[in-house]
Amino acid sequence: MIAVAGHPLAWSLACQAAGQRSARSPAIAWLGNTHLILTQPGSSEPLVEIYHHRVAETITRSMGVERVVADHVLLAQTMEKLPESNAGAIAMHYWEGRRPERAGPHAVRAARRAAQVFAFETAVQFFRQGLDSGAFTGDSASALRLDLADALASAGHGAEAADIYLQFAEQSSGDAAVEFGRRAAQQYLIAGHIDAGNRVMARVLESLHISPPAGRLLTALRVLWPRLRLVLRRNRPRPAAAGSLLRIDACWSVVQGLAMVNTLQAIAYHALHLRLALDAGEPYRLARAVAFEAAFWAVFGTSRRSRADANLDRARQLAARVENPHAMALVDVVSGAVAFLRGEWADAHRMLDEAETALRERCSGVAWELATARLMGCVALFFLGDLRRLNARLGALLRHADARGDRYEATDMRIRIAHVTHLVNDEPATARRELQGALAVWPSSDFLVQHWWAMVAETDIDFYCGDGRHAWEAIRAYWGPLGRSWLLAVQYIRIESFHHRALAALAYVAGGRPAPGLRGRLLDRAARDASRLEAERAPWALACALSIRASHAAARSSTSESTGLFAEAEHSFSGAGMLLHAAAARCRRGQLLGGPDGLDLTREASEFLLEQGVRSVARFVQMLVGPDFRSFTARS
Repeated sequence: MIAVAGHPLAWSLACQAAGQRSARSPAIAWLGNTHLILTQPGSSEPLVEIYHHRVAETITRSMGVERVVADHVLLAQTMEKLPESNAGAIAMHYWEGRRPERAGPHAVRAARRAAQVFAFETAVQFFRQGLDSGAFTGDSASALRLDLADALASAGHGAEAADIYLQFAEQSSGDAAVEFGRRAAQQYLIAGHIDAGNRVMARVLESLHISPPAGRLLTALRVLWPRLRLVLRRNRPRPAAAGSLLRIDACWSVVQGLAMVNTLQAIAYHALHLRLALDAGEPYRLARAVAFEAAFWAVFGTSRRSRADANLDRARQLAARVENPHAMALVDVVSGAVAFLRGEWADAHRMLDEAETALRERCSGVAWELATARLMGCVALFFLGDLRRLNARLGALLRHADARGDRYEATDMRIRIAHVTHLVNDEPATARRELQGALAVWPSSDFLVQHWWAMVAETDIDFYCGDGRHAWEAIRAYWGPLGRSWLLAVQYIRIESFHHRALAALAYVAGGRPAPGLRGRLLDRAARDASRLEAERAPWALACALSIRASHAAARSSTSESTGLFAEAEHSFSGAGMLLHAAAARCRRGQLLGGPDGLDLTREASEFLLEQGVRSVARFVQMLVGPDFRSFTARS
């Protein structure tokens, strides 16, 4: 019986199933003395299990199939009599005992218990077993399929959940059809199936008489006009004549699904989302909407800091008042995102890590929130310079996302940050191949956030390889669609974009051998982008500007000026918590300074990078702060 069970059993249960009257029989003592079984403490009595799985395999093989099947049934029947039975174990034994109709109800009971403790992968397995058992038909089977869809959504299997919700939408009518369609569209979007999600969501919005923004001008008006009305109302809720929660939830699904894909369109829908939430005055939905309002004000940069903070404080108060775990965890995610958008990397990583824990332990249906917190947390680790932790975390996250079929998280991680870990290992070919593979599965009809991430990653790889000409050509190819997408309205995107364009211009000057006239234009471009970075009035943008000006001075053979600017850049990077970039600036300063002092600086910086696992310090430094112009000056 112990061998057939395959899991620890209480002494009394093992004896009862085996027909032993007493747990003190000589046979039990002999099994323990010969190390065929192990005992361990249990909550009320000792637990027993086979010493090694090879022993169990030998025993069950000698018993014959029919005897093993019968013993599984006997174990299940014995467990059913216990006052606190293990529903999952009973289901498993009935299933192995070829009694699926008896396994089904226990599997469903186990699934619901698993969902209550947020073990959603386990819940999915047991719900599937319950459906496959044949014990449920008609309405009960339909309800079970809906439970499965909810568990799939909570476990991060968004596309599978969406398929089921869509079937329910097609089989329903009225508000039920709209709600199931909304859920399907939401799951498609947050799982990265953007085209499918947009198609389904278009039908949902049409049925709710919500028109999508058309064209850049109308989109801008849709963003600005409702916000003017909201400012005049001071974000105060007022009762609506007949506020529809369905309309609020539909707008929320669009905003959530597009926030990290098509930010401007998400902001346009959010203006309506917030207005509807204010009109309805329903506390949970209002907390959710005000939290996202804080995030969207933070998108526009440091000049809107007070508005972002005010909305964040209000969202936190609303979430505390309603005592909804998702509302409170969502405010934590947004707090981390706001810190991230401001370049406050240490605060961002801490807040996002805490938010991830709260989401995982207290919430259901939060695959998007978890994926977003993890992505921003990983990027924050890069800016903080903690490459070893990034490498370890990213590998596990990618494996988990791939196993769930979560295209959103897997693609975002591979496009935005995975290239860094490959470059740390001095594998630029792998970095480029994985980037191209991730882009191939992403929609390309519009220029989305993911395409901008690809620009950053592609040029990072070029900088690392010293291919300045290709980096500049890539920037030029991306810049037109980037400008037309209006993503440059996002301060964080502006800072990274101007920084990378300036680095590309300098890299082309150093390694691309441009014509004399083009060389001057490239240097002018880098200087102008440094000025644009300074105008952002963000500490990390100023640090990037200083490193650009330092490389610009080196390109003009102004070694003393360059050395001083790299010292300022190092200080600014350190102040912004960007230790990796600070080490790169220190390395470059040491190289320019020369002599024993310069050698000490270079050695200190190299040791830091090597401790983080960087295999090629020189190539990594030129990716972070620009090319080494000493060899260029010698050639000139």
